[in-house]
Amino acid sequence: MDLNTFIIGVFCLTDDWLSSQKPIRKRGPAPKLSDSEVITMEIVAEFLGIDKEKAIHSYFRRHYPHYFPKMREVSRTTFTRQAANLWKVKENFWQHLLAEELLLSGELEEPLMVIDSFPMAICKRSRSYRCKVMRELSERGRDTNLGKFLGMRAHVVICWPGIVLRASVCGADVHDVHLAEELLEGMGRGWVLADRNYWSPLVREQLSELEEGPMLMARFKLKTRPRRRRGWCGPGGYLPSARR
Repeated sequence: MDLNTFIIGVFCLTDDWLSSQKPIRKRGPAPKLSDSEVITMEIVAEFLGIDKEKAIHSYFRRHYPHYFPKMREVSRTTFTRQAANLWKVKENFWQHLLAEELLLSGELEEPLMVIDSFPMAICKRSRSYRCKVMRELSERGRDTNLGKFLGMRAHVVICWPGIVLRASVCGADVHDVHLAEELLEGMGRGWVLADRNYWSPLVREQLSELEEGPMLMARFKLKTRPRRRRGWCGPGGYLPSARR
C-alpha cells in the first residue's frame, strides 16, 4: 500500500466513525478544516514519525494541498488548537479501533500484556527552578539514563502483538505501583509482565482477588540494597581488610 492509499483509507475510516457520533459543536462557525481531516493528518504523521504540530502543519501544507485544500488558509496556531481540543474525540476513536482490532484478531481469553514506563523530561534538574513549561503536571524525578530531571512519566499497557490498551501520564515523582493499580483495574483476565518497579505484594493480591482480574508478574525487589564492604567474606560475614 502506498502513502496516498493509506491517507485515503485513514480519512474514510475516521470520517465514517465521526458521522455516526453525536455532533461535537452545537453552535458557532464551523472550522475550515474538518475534524476528520485533522485527525487523519495526525494519524498519518504519527505513522511517518512526525510528532510535532509545526512539522505536521508544514508537511501536509507543502506536500498534500490537493487532499486538504483548506490547509493553506489555516495557520499553525489554529491547527494546533483544533487538534488539542479534539483529545476526547481521539480517545473515543482509539477505544473504538481497539475493540475492533481485538474482535477481528480473535484475542485469547487470557492475553499476555506488558506494562512499563518511560520518562518525559521537560528540562534538566539544574534549570527546573526557572522552567515554566507544564508546571501543573511536571515534578522532579530520577531516571537511570537521564538522572535527575523535571517532567513526567508515561505508563503504557501493551497487549500482543503490540496493541496499546491503556496509557496514562503523571508526575515524575509518582511511583510505578500507583499507576499499575489504576491502569490494570477492570482489565480482565490475563498475564501482565513488569519490571522490579511494579513489584508489590499488596497490589498483586488485590488484583488476584478479583474474579476477572489480571495476574501481575513482576520481579522481586529488595527494600534495601545490601551494602558491599571491602574485605574478605568469612563465616560470620564480611571481615574488614587489614590496613597496610
